[in-house]
Amino acid sequence: RVWKCTKLVLFQHHDGVEEEDVSGSVPQSWAKFSKNNVEESQVAGRSATRQLRYDVNNLINNAASDMSVHWNKTNRAFTDRISESQDAHRNLKSNLILTKNEIAEMERHIERIKSNIAAKDPPLRVAQTRLKKRMRRPEVENCNDNAHAQLLAEVNDLNQCLKHLEDKLQEADRALRDLLKNKERLENNIRVKSNTLLIDKQKCMSMRRTFPYNVTVTRFF
Repeated sequence: RVWKCTKLVLFQHHDGVEEEDVSGSVPQSWAKFSKNNVEESQVAGRSATRQLRYDVNNLINNAASDMSVHWNKTNRAFTDRISESQDAHRNLKSNLILTKNEIAEMERHIERIKSNIAAKDPPLRVAQTRLKKRMRRPEVENCNDNAHAQLLAEVNDLNQCLKHLEDKLQEADRALRDLLKNKERLENNIRVKSNTLLIDKQKCMSMRRTFPYNVTVTRFF
């Protein structure tokens, strides 16, 4: 026979159910077993959770410590490099000043050579004109006398002097060109060093004044 209640709970006969063995535990052993389960789960669960949090905290602290060490090393490297760049920049500027002074001195030297060349031209023209006129003397009067020999010597000396001055002028012009190239090279190196200092000192180091990471240390007992 099957009976149904109004709440749709199925009721029926279970013959012999009263004879089934329920000796798996008694109230005392059941209570002890339940208590042990709760305690073991609490101890094991809490211990595992605590160990996990401890390991994670150590990992975070160690990572932050390593980051801080590398951060400081990088900052020191930046500081050393900036100091080296500043020294190089100062040396380049000093060399540029010296080079400009040498250029000015070489330009004055070239002007002195040109002045000397110009000063030797009138005497040469006079000596050559005299020599030319004396060589127009007729027949035996065109004598290779001492005056003629002195005019020849004077013309030769003036020509040699002019040749020497012109050689020196060419050397001075080459030296001036080299100095101007060196000046241009120094100015370019100064621009490069200035840009390097701008990047390293102002743009990079300005962002590295403080360590951009905060670590909260948690202790577990």
